[in-house]
Amino acid sequence: MKIQKGQRVRFLNDVGDAKVLDTDGDCALLLRDDGFDEWYPVSELIVVEDDLLEKQLEHQHIRPKDQTVIRVSKSETFTPKLNVMEIDLHIHNLVENERLISKDKILDLQLFHARQAIEKARKKKIPRVVLIHGIGQGILRRELLKLLEGYDRLQYYDASYQKYGKGATEVELW
Repeated sequence: MKIQKGQRVRFLNDVGDAKVLDTDGDCALLLRDDGFDEWYPVSELIVVEDDLLEKQLEHQHIRPKDQTVIRVSKSETFTPKLNVMEIDLHIHNLVENERLISKDKILDLQLFHARQAIEKARKKKIPRVVLIHGIGQGILRRELLKLLEGYDRLQYYDASYQKYGKGATEVELW
């Protein structure tokens, strides 16, 4: 993909994002997120696509995995016998290449998928959703709990410790 002025890019061999201020042949003048500008080889940059989520959601469809589990997407499964939907909110399960998503968009993307799962479960009358958020620093879990507090007709609690450890929240929908 050709890098153009105004695009956001990530570094192949460095940490952080930048905005392209100008291009000149094989180099681009970048304004890094830390406020510094520098010339950088275009071959070592990746364009950040924030609309990647919308592209992925267009291509989702349900495919049976076996008799008991239906894989809805890379991150989402439904078990009809237990009447529960699981969604793994780890970023590598939500997008093909997490390096294309800027760090400030990752939490928004995870919360978007959580909202989508809850709405999908309501439409399909699935009474339980397990949101797998992992342990980490607890940021995603805190934000999920804030999100869930805004919903009516549901309750939530820590999911099965034996199955998920401390890294999941179960939501019951009425």
